[in-house]
Amino acid sequence: MTNATNPEHEDRLDDAANGEAGEALADDAVEATPEQRIEQLEAERAAMETKYQRSLADFQNYQRRAARSEQQARTHGADRVLASIIPVLDHFEHALKIDLVTATPEQVAAGVRVIQDELVKALTTHGVEQLAPQPGDEFDPNLHEALMRQPAGEHAPGSVVQLLQPGYAVGERVIRPAKVAVAEGDG
Repeated sequence: MTNATNPEHEDRLDDAANGEAGEALADDAVEATPEQRIEQLEAERAAMETKYQRSLADFQNYQRRAARSEQQARTHGADRVLASIIPVLDHFEHALKIDLVTATPEQVAAGVRVIQDELVKALTTHGVEQLAPQPGDEFDPNLHEALMRQPAGEHAPGSVVQLLQPGYAVGERVIRPAKVAVAEGDG
């Protein structure tokens, strides 16, 4: 029996003409003429190209959404940090209004302590930790920066002798290492 008289084959060709070439002709690929095979492959290519274009558009939309989401997260994070620091500015403003003629040094120092406490509180709220090694603590180059060497005295060689400036970290990330003096010797 030839393909021309096979009603099932004619239905498949009608399906192929309606855009369903991939599956309809796949069964008869051995029996398909070169022209039919070309039409089938062109239909498959067009379907794949459409899928590719849709996937590309979806990915580009995802990238835009992700970038917008990242920007919103940064803005929100910055807003939170700024909102926690604004009270510190309020304290500075209040301190600058103090009458220096009548204020005692103790009152000024107490005001500065209040401002410092407020700033430390704001930083702590955002996960900032102060790095302040004590004399005798082991020197850690990941957390400390040695600015000078001093005689060891009562401290082990290579240990911290003096804290010159505290450092700060957020989680495991060091923002600024603590600046220290280290005991002389092998350490």
